[in-house]
Amino acid sequence: MANVQREPSRNAPFCNARLMCGALLVLALGMLLGMSSTYYALRMPTTSGGHTEDTLQRQLSPLPERYEAEGPIELGSGSTPTFFDHAAFKNGGRIVDSLTSATLPGQIIDLYNATVSDNVVDILVRASSGPPSMPEVSIGLFSDPRALWFSTGHDGTLTVALSSPAIVRSLHLKPHLRNRACLPRDLNIWGLVMPPDAGRCKQSMFLWPPTGFPSSLQKANKFKLRRTKTYFQNRPVEPHWVPLGTPRGLRLDKSGAAVFAPSSLDEHGIYVHMIAVEFRANWGSAYTCFPGLAVQSVSK
Repeated sequence: MANVQREPSRNAPFCNARLMCGALLVLALGMLLGMSSTYYALRMPTTSGGHTEDTLQRQLSPLPERYEAEGPIELGSGSTPTFFDHAAFKNGGRIVDSLTSATLPGQIIDLYNATVSDNVVDILVRASSGPPSMPEVSIGLFSDPRALWFSTGHDGTLTVALSSPAIVRSLHLKPHLRNRACLPRDLNIWGLVMPPDAGRCKQSMFLWPPTGFPSSLQKANKFKLRRTKTYFQNRPVEPHWVPLGTPRGLRLDKSGAAVFAPSSLDEHGIYVHMIAVEFRANWGSAYTCFPGLAVQSVSK
């Protein structure tokens, strides 16, 4: 049988072009559907382990510092007191070294919690001296709420010269919010009154503690400056320490404490120039640690 040779169809190129166009159209539609699904999946909230746009943004943001903050250094809802603090270092309050106990020497290893995640670097940090312990810590020199002043012995004194003479309304003892045996338990708080106000101070105006006046503050009664004579008494008037409060059983690891000064200061217009915190006892430690204090005056 003779071979019959067929002539190529004139419609073949057109059919091939249609097939290619159809394939490209299907591919384009598939890509559009995939992109749309991904977009809506990112925009819609998920509850099965997916990620919304907000959670993805949080994951890309830097992590906060990894340490346990042990409470604010000031009382109240904010990080700073809502009143003017006459004892604060930033406001002009200063420590009187001659009427303040010695700072505990040596390194306080557990003064701050570890903040370094790498073990090798953490060892190097703990072998360093760390931030110093000094009385100024108690009047807000450091902003870290975990800072403490460590002093020798379970008793002693901390004396602060106020930024300006003030009719003291209350004293606020700052919290630490960590259980430490060195935190003070019993305190006597004293205020130094200078002449001429000292001449108007009567013993009956104040509630005196049964423990007596601390010997560490007696040297302050021997000031030679500003000695004056009262109108009714022909004798010099010396500065007087008066009791402002005797808090007992303090738990500064739980919260701060407010100590209200005698109302006689306001009634007689008596200004206080220095505050002395007398540490009577702590919770069983051989040394004392103190978060600090703030002093509020009467608003005039």
